[in-house]
Amino acid sequence: GFYKIMNCLKTNNKVRKLNISRNNICSDVKIFKVVSKFLNINKTMEDLNMSHCQIEEKGSIIIGKGLRGNRNLQVLNLRGNQIKGGLIEIAKAFLENKKALCLKELDLSKCWIASEHVTDEFFNMIKSQYTTLKTLNMRNNLIRFHTGERIKDALKINKTITKLHIEFNNVKHHVVEQIEFLCKRNKKLDEVNQKNKNIHEIN
Repeated sequence: GFYKIMNCLKTNNKVRKLNISRNNICSDVKIFKVVSKFLNINKTMEDLNMSHCQIEEKGSIIIGKGLRGNRNLQVLNLRGNQIKGGLIEIAKAFLENKKALCLKELDLSKCWIASEHVTDEFFNMIKSQYTTLKTLNMRNNLIRFHTGERIKDALKINKTITKLHIEFNNVKHHVVEQIEFLCKRNKKLDEVNQKNKNIHEIN
């Protein structure tokens, strides 16, 4: 089933969007090694939905390592899986991808991510000048107040994220509002940059 599909997709040059949401993948290491290799070498897939697949922490770590070689995926949905500390490897992919990871949308809502899983790698991912993320969903996790503050501080440096959802965590409302303000600032910057780009192309 799933193992054969992923093996076939390793040589895919047509499928750009794949939705395998709500399949019981769990954390079969054999399967996730195939997923990791697929992410590392695939040159076509742009949108991958693996939400609610009962992926556990060790599976998400392997996914994160696979992202280090990817330069095409733009949307990754891992909502509703027990990502936990796998967040560290996912963040590292942005920092260590030698080909430049171009992921724009990342959904990590309801992923059992606690403050201890949100490490320096995550904050550096947000602050990195190479980060391409525009939408980051961290809703319904176990993030506490001080981590929310650090996310807000990292976002002050970021210029690409226009939506960062952190509602339904143990984060103070004023911090959520400040994060929303910074995202709106980035959206305005993005709009200005896009206008300047269009003018340059016309000229």
